[in-house]
Amino acid sequence: MIKYASQNIIKYTILVLLVVNTGIPIINILTKSQSLFSTFFPFIGPYAQYFIAGWYFAHNDISRRTHKQIYILGIIMLFFEIIATIYFSFYVKQLPGLNYPGGIVKTFFDIAMLPSFCVMCALFLIFKQTEPKLQKSDSFRKYLAQGAGLTFGIYLLHPFIITWLLVPFNNYLTALPLLIKMVIDPIFVYLLSGVITFLIRKMKYLRWLMP
Repeated sequence: MIKYASQNIIKYTILVLLVVNTGIPIINILTKSQSLFSTFFPFIGPYAQYFIAGWYFAHNDISRRTHKQIYILGIIMLFFEIIATIYFSFYVKQLPGLNYPGGIVKTFFDIAMLPSFCVMCALFLIFKQTEPKLQKSDSFRKYLAQGAGLTFGIYLLHPFIITWLLVPFNNYLTALPLLIKMVIDPIFVYLLSGVITFLIRKMKYLRWLMP
């Protein structure tokens, strides 16, 4: 579909994905309920919109004006998701199923939501623009390739880290304010997932688990 579809079809597909992946969580947080609608349709999962948008940006020229608009929108959405996460975590408690351990409301910085999507699109364009400069450094290109090789393993492992290890980890941080945990928790999950992925890929009989 991506190879042969017109630009308009791709844009409309991304729009539908954003409406579903952002609209349903917003309804959940307003009604304090949890809908499983999106789990019945794998295509409308959050990563589909990133795959299609990434292909679109990589294979189409983006005007300078559109670049600026995406950058400005990304900055605005970054501040919005930070402020909204803090506000709802402290003042509007939600269902446990919509929270990370400790009561951190994940809705606004969740990867499926529009704010995170806008931020990621801005980052993608930044990397696309700076790629020629980055390629000039052999050492940076080497480490970048190694880091990129860990991303799929991090994606596979991070839900297990959140489910099994984040609560015990937070037990050691009970004296810290919730605001500090908001910063520490994602760094802990990302780094631990990366370390485990790196170690598994070094094991002779287990490396096939992390392609």
